[in-house]
Amino acid sequence: MDKEKFLNKVNIEDKSLLLDIYNKAILAEKTGKQLFSSYFCTNNICKVSCELAHFLNLKIDIFGVFKDAERQIIGFNVYDTKDFPIVLVKIDYNSKFVNLEHKDFLGALTSLGIKREKMGDLVLKQNSCYVPIYEDLYEYIYMNLDHIAKVPCRIEKMDLKTQVIPEFNFQEKSIIVSSNRADSIVASLCNISRTKALDLIGASKVFVDYDEVKSKTKEIHRGSIVTIRGYGKFKMDSFIGETVKGRIKILFKKFI
Repeated sequence: MDKEKFLNKVNIEDKSLLLDIYNKAILAEKTGKQLFSSYFCTNNICKVSCELAHFLNLKIDIFGVFKDAERQIIGFNVYDTKDFPIVLVKIDYNSKFVNLEHKDFLGALTSLGIKREKMGDLVLKQNSCYVPIYEDLYEYIYMNLDHIAKVPCRIEKMDLKTQVIPEFNFQEKSIIVSSNRADSIVASLCNISRTKALDLIGASKVFVDYDEVKSKTKEIHRGSIVTIRGYGKFKMDSFIGETVKGRIKILFKKFI
C-alpha cells in the first residue's frame, strides 16, 4: 500500500496523524523495532492502520485502557499491552455545589497546552475523571493541574494491573425509523424534524465513526459511532426488530 493511497483512506484535514502512523509502520517493518503512534487514534484511523499492518505482514496492537475505547494508541511489533507508553490519570475533586462535566476536564487539560490527540477518552464517575495520557505527560499534568473550572483537584496515577478500571456510562435510547439513513437516524436521535436534521448535516455537525457525513443518504450500521454536535455521541448497539408497518427498531447507547 503506497503512502498516498493510505493517506486518502480517511477523510480528515490533518493528514499528519496518518503520516505519523504510515512512517512508524514502514520503520517497524524494516527494523523489527517496537514503535507506537504519536497520538491517540480514533476508530476510523485504527481500522485503516490494521489494513496497513496486514498489507505489510506486521504485528499490530491497539490499546486505549477502557473497554469500548474510542481513542487508542497504535503499537507495531507489540506483544504485551504493558509495553504501551500510557498512563491512566485519575482527577478527583471535592465539591457539594459543583457538578463538573466532560468539557470542564477537557478544557482544563487543553488549557495546559496539551493537544486533544495526546489524550484518550475521558470517563467520569461521581467526583472523578479518568483519562489515559502518554506517560511522558504525567509529571507535567501532576505539577500544573490543580483546579478544574476554579474547583481544586487532586491528581493520581492509576495502577492498570491492580486497580479497578472504570467503564463508560451509557443511556439507552430506542428509536423507530423508516431506514438506517443518516437523516432519518439523526432526526430520531435528536427528536427533531427531518428538515432540521438535514440542516445539521449541511452545517457539518454530524459525524459517523469520526468522518463527516456529507450525504443524507449515508447508511449507518451496527457498531457505528454517531456524533452530533450539540446533541452528543451515540453508538448503534443493535437492531431490535420491525414494526407491523415495516419500520426499523434500533437500540442506541448514548455516551454520558
